[in-house]
Amino acid sequence: MQISKFFFASIAAGLICAVAVASAKPIAPRVPVTQSGKAINYGWKGVCPDENLVGVPAFPGSLCTKAAMFNKSSGFVELITGASAAAVVSWYSGHLSGWGHKKDMAGEFIFVPPGVDLKRVYPGYTDPNITIEKLSPGKVKIKKMIYAFKGTPKTLITVYYEPKGSKK
Repeated sequence: MQISKFFFASIAAGLICAVAVASAKPIAPRVPVTQSGKAINYGWKGVCPDENLVGVPAFPGSLCTKAAMFNKSSGFVELITGASAAAVVSWYSGHLSGWGHKKDMAGEFIFVPPGVDLKRVYPGYTDPNITIEKLSPGKVKIKKMIYAFKGTPKTLITVYYEPKGSKK
């Protein structure tokens, strides 16, 4: 009798988890990968994180190209769009209340959440931030080789985040 109670409890827990996973909404749709991109992206399973986990909105119409967790308390998601970097910066300026921002020496635009000192933010900074980069012609060519992107990708958006509820 003990086994059957445990068995049914396990099934119920599994169904609850399945419903929770099924209701999760990725931050952005995944961009299809080209045949040559499959060899380059071999390590990525193609799962874009849930928008509630990331905690910031994706630029409308952007597509997820890759994502990873550095550890249990931080990760990143890379988005790509055919919109100009100026349009993306303008949109995030209107949607991230209280966030600081600056243009760095490399020409990338960086947004940081309230309380972060912009002076200590640099390219490759992995604490929570959003980096917006205009794609150069060379990077556009590479992205088009890897991803089956309709149109021309113009802007790369990288969101570094700490999953909601995680503790560093």
